[in-house]
Amino acid sequence: MCGVQDLRQGLKRMYMVNGVLTDVFPVSDRGLQYGDGVFETVLMHEGKPVLWREHLERLERGCRTLRIPYAVNDAGLSASIKEVYDRYHRVGAPSVARCVIKIMITRGGGGRGYRPSQNSHPSEIISIHPLPEIPLEIYQSGIAVRSLKASVSQNPTLAGLKHLNRLDQVMASMELGEDEFEGMMHLPNGDLIEGTKSNVLAKINDRWVTPEISGAGVKGVLRQYLLARSINWGLPVEETRLGQAELADLQAMAIMNSVFGIIPVNRFNETELDVHSVLQEVQASVHKEIPFF
Repeated sequence: MCGVQDLRQGLKRMYMVNGVLTDVFPVSDRGLQYGDGVFETVLMHEGKPVLWREHLERLERGCRTLRIPYAVNDAGLSASIKEVYDRYHRVGAPSVARCVIKIMITRGGGGRGYRPSQNSHPSEIISIHPLPEIPLEIYQSGIAVRSLKASVSQNPTLAGLKHLNRLDQVMASMELGEDEFEGMMHLPNGDLIEGTKSNVLAKINDRWVTPEISGAGVKGVLRQYLLARSINWGLPVEETRLGQAELADLQAMAIMNSVFGIIPVNRFNETELDVHSVLQEVQASVHKEIPFF
């Protein structure tokens, strides 16, 4: 078993930049200069990426929308992830059976100025991280969430993408206390869009819905998985606007993302919510198919 210092040294090199294991990255890269790129955060379970097809589809869609000339290659990315994961395993990192892979694709170098150079070459950065510590009891008892002051920026062109410009989420996250797992983000008009790191699922008038993401927000891969498959469970989920009028009839709520799965919300602002229906109607079906814990 390696010592603490050995482990730190090993983890220092848990980055692969354009196929090379290194923690060196050029400061001229447009991902750093302008947030010009996209990323995916992937749960690894026993060496395999979870919801991999959905992650690849969103990565490809993001690069296409931003016109980054990066060809999303399943075999190539999978091989790079395996190499980083195997190295992580060799240094005896904790919780190696379950960890998180982050994939970033930037436009690459290009000098000063917003307009990209025609000669820029995309950068591919892969890193590996320990799985966040999540108390198992919240999967059954739920969490309390509140609306945050930081709002979500509207941009129909970028809506849905997991792009590198995440200052909205940074500002919102700084409002959370140490004991708060998540908070809700709205548009300036009050419409609920998402959490700082999650999508939202709500039960209103006995219907399960998720906020429509056409002008703001991220289309999380678990959200997309749920929209595509929930009808097979006899539990169709619809996309809709969640304004203040709709939220007045809120019965139940859950947060979801591709790392921690489905977590019930037991209170939203001052409203007490039904946790049981989340557990029985949604969480049981999703967690039966996907190994979130």
